[in-house]
Amino acid sequence: MPLQPKETAAAPYFRDLAEDWLTERAQDLRSHRDDRNRWTKHLAPRLEPLQIDKVDNVVMSEIKNACAKTLDPASV
Repeated sequence: MPLQPKETAAAPYFRDLAEDWLTERAQDLRSHRDDRNRWTKHLAPRLEPLQIDKVDNVVMSEIKNACAKTLDPASV
C-alpha cells in the first residue's frame, strides 16, 4: 500500500497572528499603542491578506522600501 502524503493545515493569516500578538503586548507594555499604530499604518496594508508562509524576503523588502520613502532611516 503506497504512502499517502500527510495533509497539513493551511498556514494562518498574518492578520490573525498580528492581532493575537498586539493583544498580548497590550497587557505588558506601555508602548503597545505605538506597536499597533506601526502595524496599522505600515505593515497591515501589505501583510494582512497574506498567509504567514507567503511572507518572504521579497515581501519584506517591498515593505522596507515603502517605509524608507516616508520614515526616518532609524525607524525603518
